[in-house]
Amino acid sequence: LAVLVNEFGSLSIDEDLITAKTSNMISIAGGCVCCSYGNDLTLALLDMLELDPIPDHVLLEASGVALPGVIAASVSLLQGYSMDSIVVLTNAETVQEQAQDTYIGDTILRQLEHADLVVLNKTDLVDNEQQQDAHQWLAGMQPGAKVIPSEHGQLPPAILFQSFVGRRDPVVSTTSPIHDANLYATRSFTVDHPVDAKALAKILANDFPGVLRVKGFV
Repeated sequence: LAVLVNEFGSLSIDEDLITAKTSNMISIAGGCVCCSYGNDLTLALLDMLELDPIPDHVLLEASGVALPGVIAASVSLLQGYSMDSIVVLTNAETVQEQAQDTYIGDTILRQLEHADLVVLNKTDLVDNEQQQDAHQWLAGMQPGAKVIPSEHGQLPPAILFQSFVGRRDPVVSTTSPIHDANLYATRSFTVDHPVDAKALAKILANDFPGVLRVKGFV
């Protein structure tokens, strides 16, 4: 398996969380794949065709604001590759609420639109009724996708590989923007002195309206 991990923003936090690394790991520099699929992602995928042995599968983790249908359409144009499946991870607690959000709702709905497998995560944080409600809502949003519950993002690998059955050709509107990243901005900063981590989290959550996601190490 070859794995490409991509992020929105300048800090490679997710890369630091990868516990298994080899000299053959390919890292795409700068931005997320939708912004760079015409050059960096394409070159990385072409480089993989030169590996010996050639990977059986490539797992491409797009950024949280990526449009997987567009990525699938672009990858399908490359010789030597075919799209198997699009997997979308959702939050059982918040997915319905976020789908109505003024800023991110459209992105979430368009991500679900092209999903073959929807992982309904964080089911340990909701009761059975809430889980069933979220499951039914997702099934209604994307009737062609399988919906599988999970906790802490844990799934048996067999479930993922069973989705590699040759997916349908991705259908992407030619009038849609390639990526919603132009609607978002990122800021990075380094804490160079001791701070109260809980106080910092509270400030970020309460005093910065419009902040949708924060991640880092403190």
